[in-house]
Amino acid sequence: LICNDSLGNLIVATYCFTTDDTAPLISPVNDICYEEDTINHSIVFNSTDLHPWNYTVLLDALPYQMGNWTSGTPVSVDITGLTIGRYNFTLIVGDVAGNTNCYSLFVTVVNTPEINSPPDQIITLASSGNFLNWTAIDDNPSYYLLYVNNSLQVNTTWLSGVSFSYNLDNLALGWHNITVVVCDESGLSATDTVTVKVINVPEFSQTPTNYTYAEGTTGHTLTWIALDNNPSSYIIL
Repeated sequence: LICNDSLGNLIVATYCFTTDDTAPLISPVNDICYEEDTINHSIVFNSTDLHPWNYTVLLDALPYQMGNWTSGTPVSVDITGLTIGRYNFTLIVGDVAGNTNCYSLFVTVVNTPEINSPPDQIITLASSGNFLNWTAIDDNPSYYLLYVNNSLQVNTTWLSGVSFSYNLDNLALGWHNITVVVCDESGLSATDTVTVKVINVPEFSQTPTNYTYAEGTTGHTLTWIALDNNPSSYIIL
């Protein structure tokens, strides 16, 4: 800059200007999914720029958090407390030259069903009154599937906190896997598998009564008759 007056005097000043047309850089952030009613969930953005200034975080296009930022220093956004659903978060960062950049990701809050796990069972073939009972919990229950040895046996609805059962009385001799899959309206599910062993306990069809005989006499016997599909051995004590 040169300035002069009517007498020919002049002054010279020199100024340096730097043009900044480079937008801030934002490191990619993965989408987030967490369980409803859990804590300590946040989005951490990391941006770099020679002349950082301010940032704004939008939640579904509405302002959620804003402030100033420092190049290379992470910006943490608390997202704990959201209800079930899918949310769009967008970070907009700007520098002093007016350059901006943005990055968006989705946060999904879910409520996965919870189900108890009954203990494994050993039951007797052809016995009665043998059941497995489950209770599942979810805000939006839908239906459950029950498989016996990978074969679908039950497909019906369920209610949160209300137990449902399966009768084991008609299972054949041997080992069986009973698997329950409970599903909710969001398509989330929980699974439990119980092992059931069906055994065949021998039964007596005839047993002797108490017996008295005179010492020194012969021809006295006690007789038992036992029934079983797979007889093996016996012991008299």
